[in-house]
Parts: sequence; C-alpha cells; structure tokens
Amino acid sequence: MNWLDAFTPDLYVARVEVITPELLHKHGLRGLLLDLDNTLLDNYAQHFESHILEWANKVRAQGIELCIVTNAPPERTCTLAQALGVPGIPRARKPLISGLLAGLKRLGLRPDQAAMVGDQIFTDVWAGNRAGLFTILVMPTSPHESWLTRWKRPLERRVLARLAGRG
Repeated sequence: MNWLDAFTPDLYVARVEVITPELLHKHGLRGLLLDLDNTLLDNYAQHFESHILEWANKVRAQGIELCIVTNAPPERTCTLAQALGVPGIPRARKPLISGLLAGLKRLGLRPDQAAMVGDQIFTDVWAGNRAGLFTILVMPTSPHESWLTRWKRPLERRVLARLAGRG
C-alpha cells in the first residue's frame, strides 16, 4: 500500500450537486456524510443557496440519507443542519473517525453503505478512507478559507498532483 492511498478519493467532482442518486446507487451507497464549509456552502456563510437545498431535497426524495459531519461548532452545525432538515455532527475532529462513525450511527448505516463528501483530503478524504467509507472530494466552493485550511492547501495541491500523476 502506497502512502498516497490514504489520501486518494474514490471520486473527484466539481461540486456537490454533481452527486446524483443514480451515481450513489451505482456504487451501492444509501447515505452521505457531508462536510459543511466549502463543501455545501462558502466558509462562514449563514444560509444555504437555493441550489443546495434543491439538491438535498432531490437526493433525499430518492432514498439517500444525509448527515452533516463537520469540525464547525455546535451552534453553526445545528442551525444549518436544521435548515437542511438533516442530522448534524458538530466538532467531528476530522481527520479522526469518531465523528464519521457517529454520523453513520445516526443514519443507521454501515461504512460500506455511505460516502464521505468534502473539500479537503487531509480531513474529509483521509478520515473517510480510514473509516471504510467511499470518499468523494469536491472542489472548494470559495477561495475564502480559515487560516488553517489556507496553510494546508499548498501541501494538498502537491498531493493531488502526485495522485494525478499516478493515472
């Protein structure tokens, strides 16, 4: 096993709305654990854009369970999860996997039945892979990021370039 495997997503998409129920069913998936900031909405945004609400409703109508799993604080997580009509796991401490396992438990799913969706390989993808989930990396919704994420992005770009070079 190559060290890059830990950071390799199963799928890389431009934005979360590209993830369709058909795509998920094709991979045997029944649920999504969703990162919040720069995955579902811009960092520090207080409301979801209408296209995200429409996507979530469409996906849920096709039997896909959703749960927000984020490192964000409880107030932000709970408010936004409630607006989306889904459970939320705040302060998940990704890349630790305990928050992902809590999300799976809330949805009543096994790791092989769900995907972790997020914009960062060193938190979302790494945790998802270690938890045994299908992992989907999305491009960040905004260039505005926390200082910690800004610090990690150059290293992340180097790892992504190495992954691209592997074919």
